[in-house]
Order: sequence, then C-alpha cells, then structure tokens
Amino acid sequence: MIVFNMNPVAFSVGPISVHWYGLMYVVGITVGLLVAWPYARSKGFTQSQLEKVVYWAVPAGLVGARLYFVIQQPLGPYLAEPWRILAVWQGGTAFYGAIFAVVIVLLIVGWRPFLTQIVLGIVLTIKWLYSFSNQEKQLKEAASFKPSLLYST
Repeated sequence: MIVFNMNPVAFSVGPISVHWYGLMYVVGITVGLLVAWPYARSKGFTQSQLEKVVYWAVPAGLVGARLYFVIQQPLGPYLAEPWRILAVWQGGTAFYGAIFAVVIVLLIVGWRPFLTQIVLGIVLTIKWLYSFSNQEKQLKEAASFKPSLLYST
C-alpha cells in the first residue's frame, strides 16, 4: 500500500500560510487567461470585454465552488455556525459548483446586451423615434430607438 502524506501548506510567511489548493487556483486562472485571450481575440473580442467576463466569472466560480461543497455536507454544523460557510481555509470547494456559477455569469454577461435591446428597442435612424437621454451618452453616436417594449405592454 502506498501512502502519500502531503502537507496542505505550500509555504508560510509569518502568520500567513499559502495552501497548495490556493496556488492551484492561481495557476488555473492564469493558464485559463493565457488560453482564453488569444482565442477571444481571434473571435473579435476586445481585451476590455474579456476583462469584464473575468471580473465576474472568477469570483462567481470561487463562491459557487464553496457553496456547492457546503450544500453537499450535513447542514447542521453550517446552520449552527454560519460563519463556517466562509471558512475556505478549512478546506472544501467543489469543481461542479464553480462550473455552474461561471456558466450562469456568462449567460448573464452575454445576454445583457440582448436584454437591453429588448427593453429599449432596436436602434434606427428614423427621425420620429424616441431618444433615451441617458442612453445617448453611452452610445458612440446619437441614436433613436423603436420602443418595442411599449408595444407588448
């Protein structure tokens, strides 16, 4: 029988301990970005668009991984001491929770422009259409919208 006994702490600097799984998260996120950036650029995405996705996806993945782990455990200890849900240093994340959370974030970030188009309507250049003053600041050129949401209400 082979016994592999590995210290979960990679190294310590004073009172701060860096765990192996924390290093693997950093390595995984870094490699993911190094792979995603050339692919995203080849598909026509800008760096700011990728940064926006990463800004939301990484924290969502970490939170989703922890929450998925917590819901798989007996809930008694977590209900008695809710702070333990945040105690990631005691171990416990689950890959499937991270994937689920990141997919939800990608759907939300990806669908937001589509949902905005549904609410505001389609950008047209006809003079009699309605202009949203707060949206004109965000658009590169002044645009008018066909208020399609008003037709459906």
